Amino acid sequence: MGGFEKVALGYPLMSTREDMERVAAAVTASIPAERSKKDAVLLMGHGTHHPSNAFYAALMFQLQLDDPNIFVGTVEGYPEVDLLKQLLLEKGIKRPICSLSCRWLATITILPSYTGDELVVTATRFPVKEKESSRFVTVADSEKLRETGATNVMEALGRIGGLGYKSLAPIGINKQGMNSSVYVRGVEDGELILINASPFTNIYIDYQYSWYETAFIDRYDSGKVERTDQESTFHFLDLRYENERFRAKAFGMHDKRITADYVDTVFDEEKERLNYNYGVESDYRFVFSGGTEVIAGADYVHRFADYKNNYGEKSRDDYGIFAELRKDFNDEMILTLGVREQFIDNEEGTTDYDSFLPSAGVTWKVDESWNLFVNAGKAFQAPTFTQLYYEGRIIVGNPDLDPESGWTYEAGFKWDSEHASARVAGFYMTYKDKIEIDRSQGRPYHYFNAGSFDTKGAEWNLGLYPFSGHDGFLSDVSFSAAGYWANPVAENPDGEDYQPGPKFQNTFGVSYATSPFNLDLQCRILAGREDDLENYTAFDMTGKVKAWKGYVTFAVENVFDTEIQTTGNLLEDAKSRFVYYEPGRLARLGYLVSF
Repeated sequence: MGGFEKVALGYPLMSTREDMERVAAAVTASIPAERSKKDAVLLMGHGTHHPSNAFYAALMFQLQLDDPNIFVGTVEGYPEVDLLKQLLLEKGIKRPICSLSCRWLATITILPSYTGDELVVTATRFPVKEKESSRFVTVADSEKLRETGATNVMEALGRIGGLGYKSLAPIGINKQGMNSSVYVRGVEDGELILINASPFTNIYIDYQYSWYETAFIDRYDSGKVERTDQESTFHFLDLRYENERFRAKAFGMHDKRITADYVDTVFDEEKERLNYNYGVESDYRFVFSGGTEVIAGADYVHRFADYKNNYGEKSRDDYGIFAELRKDFNDEMILTLGVREQFIDNEEGTTDYDSFLPSAGVTWKVDESWNLFVNAGKAFQAPTFTQLYYEGRIIVGNPDLDPESGWTYEAGFKWDSEHASARVAGFYMTYKDKIEIDRSQGRPYHYFNAGSFDTKGAEWNLGLYPFSGHDGFLSDVSFSAAGYWANPVAENPDGEDYQPGPKFQNTFGVSYATSPFNLDLQCRILAGREDDLENYTAFDMTGKVKAWKGYVTFAVENVFDTEIQTTGNLLEDAKSRFVYYEPGRLARLGYLVSF
């Protein structure tokens, strides 16, 4: 009747010692021959609550009999990722790990470098390793941001090197409608890529909530005192679906601030400011033969603001379509071409915007150590509601503002060896109609389109691991330097050149990292500052010590209590001279437990 003639049942794979040895030998044989024995290889499986999960640890034991730097971990079982990080630190392995893809039993993939150095980045919309990107990318995973000892993300970005941080209030809090900012290469609104070390798969939901009350006091030489009491509530939510080919995201943000102003203790007025936006984004990745890939997609954002005392309700719709092509030539040359058409529909009676934004980049893999890159791209940014319409005693909007646009040209190299790494780039950035603030006439300040605006210079990120691979205390010590030199020049409303941002920033660091103890020392330098602000050199110290289930954490920011001017204008001929300061030395002690 067509039934089976014979049915044979056998033991699962790796059920015997001999099977385990054969599987381990097969996995080891598939590792690329150019991989150094000092490079760690991490095999990741899904994991299970079934007793068979024990075979992951058993396989790692068998593999390490032949090669002690091969590790096996799981996403939802044991050994877990945190344990693998601990094992790597104990071995003094801090360099990027060997990448490998294979299929065995279930899907096994290699975990990207736990340090974040080899994480997939999105300098383009293609998943590409940092070293293979045709752009100078600042990689900052969540661990790196935490290790700065900062109290918020904005401060952390200002301490990782190559980035400047300008606050309008201590601890990064936004004052009224003004926002703290991070500038790149001496220019605000530069480009920044943030990477979190967790891989994205399937469906994710992110939600953030914050609330605070604070007060600001402005003291004038005349004796007048202005005070602002502020309450702020912020919500952010997004829903993402992602797989290897298709990505989609829906998101929304709601930010409300209520302020009460006083002049010499006399109540002046209460203001309510509301911002919210929502939108969707989606793209699809097409993979063709011959190392060719294309990503195409679209996005939409609705923006709304209601500044009751300043300009009332305003809204607009931003949407765009984009496409990007990537061609890999024999694993030696990578070409990336991108295009985007950006549309902005403003309210009736105002001007709509649209802009065509091309980009191109090339990466040349000289050898396993050296990559050369070059790229060029156009950027576009429409004026905000505040820049267009705001009416206040401190600043006034300009409804005649044009959108700003600009080109960035960049070339450099990326180099890695056993004991050092380097990322160096030369750049030239030029803007048309860059939106700036004119403080030369005193308060209220006015927004204007700069007649010309450009900056050029160099950016670097250097690492040194002189004792890597050696035994003893020094094997866990590393050094770093990250920063930029730039020459930003802009043209004010009178046609005169001025300096819009600082010329030099660098962060030097020395780190001692093991599993039970971690200590980081940093030296931050900011020089060649704009508006006659003072240069400064500040030192920070952070660390953690293993204690029971977690870590005792400690940090001392601005160890020597250096006076740091965060923003202001101290030019002698300025009609409104002012300055804001960082709060000074700050010490913190805590206990960190990860679940």
